[in-house]
This record gives sequence, C-alpha cells and structure tokens, in this order.
Amino acid sequence: MNLALSAFVFFVPTPDGIVAWQLKRHEQFLLEPDELMYLSILANSGSWTGSSEMLELFIQSGLIEDKSTWETRKNWDWDALSWIFHFGTSDLEFPNRALNPKDFCQFYLNYCSEIQMSNQEFEVQQPDRAAFPLAQNLSAFELAKILSARRTTRNFQETDPINIDEIEVFLRPIFANQGFESSSQDCDQLATHSHFRSYPSAGGLHGELITVLVPKKEDPDKLDVYSWNFSSNSLVNTEKITNSSELSFALNGQFFFRNANFNIILSCNLSGLMHKYKHSKSLRMCYLDAGHISQNIQLMATASAFDCWITGSFHESSLLNISGISDLRTIPTMFLSVGKSHQNRIPEEFYNAAKIVAK
Repeated sequence: MNLALSAFVFFVPTPDGIVAWQLKRHEQFLLEPDELMYLSILANSGSWTGSSEMLELFIQSGLIEDKSTWETRKNWDWDALSWIFHFGTSDLEFPNRALNPKDFCQFYLNYCSEIQMSNQEFEVQQPDRAAFPLAQNLSAFELAKILSARRTTRNFQETDPINIDEIEVFLRPIFANQGFESSSQDCDQLATHSHFRSYPSAGGLHGELITVLVPKKEDPDKLDVYSWNFSSNSLVNTEKITNSSELSFALNGQFFFRNANFNIILSCNLSGLMHKYKHSKSLRMCYLDAGHISQNIQLMATASAFDCWITGSFHESSLLNISGISDLRTIPTMFLSVGKSHQNRIPEEFYNAAKIVAK
C-alpha cells in the first residue's frame, strides 16, 4: 500500500489541541503531539516513521489511506473549502433513517419536545397587524404570462424615483404575514401555530432579514438604508447612508444596480437553524429560503412592470456593515436590484470592453 493522508481529512485547531476530522465518516480525533508530528512527516515526505501500532490505528480510523484516494480530487474543480463542506455535510447517519412511519413520527415529536422554541435565545418578530392578503383570482394563464416574461437585467435606465410607500406596497405581498393558522386543530402537540408568508422556510423559522437601499432623490449616488420590520410590515429608516462606490466595492466591483429604483439585501440569521437543527448541513437551508424569496421578488417585479438584477457575488462583511448588522450568526445570501431595464440589458461598458478585446 502506498500510504498517504486521506483526501477526506482536515485539521482543526481547538483549545484542547489539534483535531483530525474524517469527512466521510463524520468522526473527529484529538491528536497527541507525537501523532500530529508523524502525520505531518507522512504528508511532507510520503514516509511513515511512527510505530506500526499507531499506523494501524490511523488506517482503521480512515486518517491514512492508500494514496490512490487522492485521484478522487482530480475531478473536483473547486477549492478545498467546498470539498470539506460538501463531504462533511453529506451522507449523515440520522437515527430516524430506518424507522417505520409510526416510529418516525414518535421520534420526531420527541425531538421537537426537546427543543421547545419557548426556550430559544433568538428573537422572532411576530406581526401585530392583520394578515396581508395576496391577490386573489390570478388565473393560471396570467401566472404563465408572468413566468414567461420574467427577465433579469444588468442595465437599468434612469426613471423617476419611487417613494417609500410604493416600495412597501411592492414588498408586502412578499414579506408580510398572510394569515395565522394552526397545522392541527385537534391536537396541541401537532400544532405549529405558523404565521404564513408567500414563501416556505426550513422548519417554518423564517430567519431572513431584509435590508432595502433606496437612492436619495436629491443625490442618487447616496442610498438610504432601511430594514424591513416584520411586526409592522413596513420599512424602518436605520438613519444609515451608503453610496454607490461603497456598494459596488461590497459587490466585488459589480455596478449593475446603477439607476435601479431600490435594492434588497437578503440575509439569514442562523440562530434559529442552529437551535432546531444541530448539524451544519442545515446551512444549505438558508440558501434554499433565499432562492424562494428571490423568485417571488422577481415575479412581483415582472407583474409590476419592473425588472431585476440578482447576484450572489459579494463581500459578506461589507454587505453586513452596510446593513448595520454585527451578529456573526447572520450571513448575507443574495442581493437584488429592482427598476426599469434599459432596452439593451447589457451595459455599454461591456460593448466598449469587447471592442478593445477584439483589437
């Protein structure tokens, strides 16, 4: 056997020492200093210099494998972080996997009882207004027309600004409470007492935070920062101001929000997911939630004769700073701009750059 450190191992520094993490087995091992030394020598020289007993232990634990396992990395075109997250959150052995329906339901109810949300340490904004009704009697044909007309743009045209009241009218069908309903009328143990919105959310947690950036009428290069209040279904001025340069810098140089009527930063507070779902695999859920929300925003924009630009490329800390959010458990998930698209959806700068490249 041509020995090497497994391609499915990474090392984590902790206050107690270095932990070796076997990704595919989902097992962690706190290493002694000499164990770490011999593993390091193997990684650098390809030779094992420790005892045969230690070698056998590492082989059994999956920390050392045949060097051929590294062939699996050749077709992985992303970096090591994506490799670690993908395999470290895949194929988890949950205890309820092999249960029959009866036992599964009992297991799940017992689990929910253990994590009663009344003991949560995070805040959930509950609406204090009546439900905001969605538009009624939308035919399948009309919905199909909206779906087929949906387009994104990178080139907004200059238009008259819209006021905050109009933006709230746009956002309420998307984010406002649409009714209170118990999932079970005759069994308290099954009742979830959910406040419904226009999109699903993992665990019904709705951990999203909404920041809206609105260009100033007198100086569109400056943008007022608003936050969406889920209790009052309205925008609240944070008294913060950002500018186009700062925003473009946060968006990794992208400038396609230029001339948009307003912009939306979607963020997710992970505290609810962390409380209910104990494995980091659930981090994937907040991006699914963001996908549902962004689709609704785009469809609402299309139905309102607006267009959208959407991106997931940004410097997270910079966007959080613009939003005025400092909680490390909150991560931005998506950025959207809403406005009237120019007839040509590609900015002139691209055509100029293409001419230069062609030369």
